Amino acid sequence: MHFAAILKLRRALTSFTVDQQLEKYRFMGDSLSKDDLRNIAEILPQTSHLSIDVPLSFFDAKVNAVVTASDHDLDHAYSILLAQLKDCCTLRASTTSFLALHDSNMRVIPYWCFIHVVKSLGIIVIKACHPSGDVFAREVIEQARAMVVTISHRTNQILLLEDLYKTRTASSLLVPEDPIDILDEEDTVGVSTVCYRCEIQHRVVLDLNSRCTPNQAIETLTSSTLHNFLVSNRRRVFIYKDEDHNIFYMDLIEGSNAIELIVRGLCTPGPSITVQLVCLLQKNMLVLPLNALSAVMTKNPFFALLPTDLTFLRGFGEKMAKFDSDYDRSSAKSRRIYEVPSCIADPLGMLLLFRRNITGSTFIHHLHESIVDTTFSVVSDVLRNESDVMIVTIPTREFTFYFNSSPVTMKSTMSTLTERGKQFSREAVSYFDNEGRYSELIGCSFLSHMSMPPIQ
Repeated sequence: MHFAAILKLRRALTSFTVDQQLEKYRFMGDSLSKDDLRNIAEILPQTSHLSIDVPLSFFDAKVNAVVTASDHDLDHAYSILLAQLKDCCTLRASTTSFLALHDSNMRVIPYWCFIHVVKSLGIIVIKACHPSGDVFAREVIEQARAMVVTISHRTNQILLLEDLYKTRTASSLLVPEDPIDILDEEDTVGVSTVCYRCEIQHRVVLDLNSRCTPNQAIETLTSSTLHNFLVSNRRRVFIYKDEDHNIFYMDLIEGSNAIELIVRGLCTPGPSITVQLVCLLQKNMLVLPLNALSAVMTKNPFFALLPTDLTFLRGFGEKMAKFDSDYDRSSAKSRRIYEVPSCIADPLGMLLLFRRNITGSTFIHHLHESIVDTTFSVVSDVLRNESDVMIVTIPTREFTFYFNSSPVTMKSTMSTLTERGKQFSREAVSYFDNEGRYSELIGCSFLSHMSMPPIQ
């Protein structure tokens, strides 16, 4: 009986001494050294405190499942977990022990809350002591537990992203097998089974030309621009690592005359995705209707273009310049004027001969529109009706041509071009090639008015 009383008294005295030491350490604030923190962690169990154990489980790529940490060798997972704890808890007592505080820059430590990672048991032990009593200590320990659960969840997301980038094979824990589940959680009904899916960090809608369907655009981008990032066991899912070694996975979703790029990851993507990749996709999508029109015009040179097609072609250069800083803006707006020699008495007859010659090649054809009234601009603002100049009005639609590249070279085709016609044809081909670095179909309009000296 006396022994029990002595033991109780000794424990009370030890607890009082420890409380005094902890109170002294509390007022040292952020000036605590690593040795001080190690000493505090050792003496904390000798005073009144609360403690809980949080079991750990990590994703194991070998079995493609989340396993308990105590039954497997998961050193890489532990290294990621400790790195996450280090970022959240700047005060560290040892490599596996951390002091969890809301703010480490304090003159007075408000409470003690230590997080210990026990690799041999596969658990995290959280111990908390609050000067105001166990009620406040319980609040602190619950906050620390929530932080540990969040860090453990993020660690598994990192493991899944690394495995996805390495193998190009997605786990159902990260990327759903059902394409419907790719949408936002708020857009789906029921509870999702993808427990480690990353949050949406960036999304952008890419508009489409009416000549291309969303499915066609996605399939083309998948087989070309995004082919190297394709995930093997998921449709329209891509994996990407930026220059900061952050891993993201992306989805392409069909919309109404548009496709949407959804980027998921653990942080906000940088300009390599939000600017460079998006511009690359927009450039390729801009070329899709151009290639479609070029293919149609190659098969049928008499195909009547719609007004929307002509609007797209005339604005192609300026649109491309928005997505590509190297694109030559001047070539997209260039216009050339050719003077008629003064010896030509019948400019209309000359133009008829010229039209026959210029359309004799496989590259340049007469443009057919679905409406009679063309919207090509005229040069009335350039040619003024002066007293010594005669203005001849020419129907624009009869002398409007388009250039479309062909796999057959001009030298191997029969042509009725004169020497002057050949020279102009070479200039036209060179001009359109320079302008159409990203295109195969470019519109061209000859003058609707032509100036010539008065006939003597």
